[in-house]
Amino acid sequence: MHKKRSAYLCPTCSDRMLLIPMATEDEEFDIDYCRNCASFWFSNGKLDRLPTDRAGEIPNRMDPDQLARETGALVEVQEVRRRSAEDEPTEMWTHIIVMMGLPVEENHPSHKQPLATWSIAALCTVVIPITLTYPGSLVYNLGFIPNEPFRYGGINLLTSFFTHGCWAHLFGNIYSLCVFGDNVEERLGVRSYLLMLLAGSIAGTLAHSLFDSRSGVPLIGVSDSISAIIVYYALQFPRERLCFLL
Repeated sequence: MHKKRSAYLCPTCSDRMLLIPMATEDEEFDIDYCRNCASFWFSNGKLDRLPTDRAGEIPNRMDPDQLARETGALVEVQEVRRRSAEDEPTEMWTHIIVMMGLPVEENHPSHKQPLATWSIAALCTVVIPITLTYPGSLVYNLGFIPNEPFRYGGINLLTSFFTHGCWAHLFGNIYSLCVFGDNVEERLGVRSYLLMLLAGSIAGTLAHSLFDSRSGVPLIGVSDSISAIIVYYALQFPRERLCFLL
C-alpha cells in the first residue's frame, strides 16, 4: 500500500513524516507519524478529534502496520487523558517543586545508589555555610577570576566548582544535579561521570573567560557541569518524561 508523505519534518529527528488516515462519524483527516521515532504528532486540534475506539476506522485503507501503530497511539492518548484527569503527580512536594519552575522526573529511577552525585551535593552543602560566614573574601579566594586565571596555580578551577553565593543558588544547582546526575552516573560509571563533570566545569569556565577576559568578578557554582549533565541526559534518554507546571 502506498504511504502518503507528510509535508512536515519530524521535530525530533528531522525525517519526513508519513500521513496516517483517521476518521470519525463526521470527518476524515490525517495525522503525522514519524516511522524513525515511532511517534505521532498532532496539530490543529487533531488530538481531541481522535476516536476513542475503532468505530471510526476507514474501511479498506489501513494495512496491519498502520492499524497496529494507530491502536498504540489511541491507547497512549487514552492514558494521557486518564493521567490528566487524575491530576498526577499527587505528591505535595512535586507540586511545590514544579511551582518553582523545576523539573520532576515522572518515572526514571536509578538502580544503583549515585554515590558520586550525593558526595558532590554533600560537599557543596558543607562548603556554603563557611562561604556565607565570610561572603566577600571566601568567594573571591575560592572563585575563578577571568583576569587572574593562573592565581594559586590554577586550583581555583576546582574550588570554584564547590562554591555558591547563597542557599537559593545552591538549591537550584544541587536539585538539578540530583535529578539528572543519578541516571547519568549510572549510565557512565563513576570515573567517566566525574571526568565529564570536570570537563564541563573547565570548559564552561574557560569559555566564559574567553568572552569576558577582563572581568574581575569571581565565577562560582556547578552550573556549567550541570549543563553538561543535562545535554548528556537529553541525548541518552530522549523519551523520558519530565513534569513542569505550565
